[in-house]
Amino acid sequence: MTLPLEEDSRPPYLQAAEVLRTEILVGDLAPGSRLPSARLLQARFGVSSSTVQNALRVL
Repeated sequence: MTLPLEEDSRPPYLQAAEVLRTEILVGDLAPGSRLPSARLLQARFGVSSSTVQNALRVL
């Protein structure tokens, strides 16, 4: 799943943070479980490592 960069005016790191936050809230990522690695998130969202790091900081 890449981010809708052209369709969303927010910075990519905010888009990625929202996707992860939603997955946590709906239970796709269980409480206490580890988040996917930064490398996996990079590939999943189609963004740079610094974008992933910024998204994780926002969370």
